[in-house]
Amino acid sequence: MRVAGKIVGVGLPTGDAEAGTGTDHIWELEPFLNLGVAVADFEVVAWGIFGIPTNQDAGEEVETDFSYDFSVVYHISDRLQGLLELNGRTGLSGEEAGEGVVAVSPGVKVAPLPASPLFIGVGVSVPINDEELDAHLKISLFWHF
Repeated sequence: MRVAGKIVGVGLPTGDAEAGTGTDHIWELEPFLNLGVAVADFEVVAWGIFGIPTNQDAGEEVETDFSYDFSVVYHISDRLQGLLELNGRTGLSGEEAGEGVVAVSPGVKVAPLPASPLFIGVGVSVPINDEELDAHLKISLFWHF
């Protein structure tokens, strides 16, 4: 088994409260744990992130959350991998306390060049507990080293 990933992430204030797209001043500290196991052609990875907002204005409510992800990768060949993810997020405090969403995300990862560490991932994320959210396309770049 290997332990990987970052210990603490930082969420940047890149939104606009008036437009309803987040905030322009709240930074989020995110303690992070990542565990992974590789056996034969399978990789299983799990991680959790605890989000703690900082730099709120006076009177703003503290809204902490917990995000979790589980991923299974099957190496079909050197250049093709099948991928299945389960992603979730739940509010721990604030207005969204006790509310959350869980999504399942099947996909594939393809290495466009032979013997290259670059992979392109394509999948779809489908919420399984929230009728208001639609499925969405996921496209990712991976650099395996």
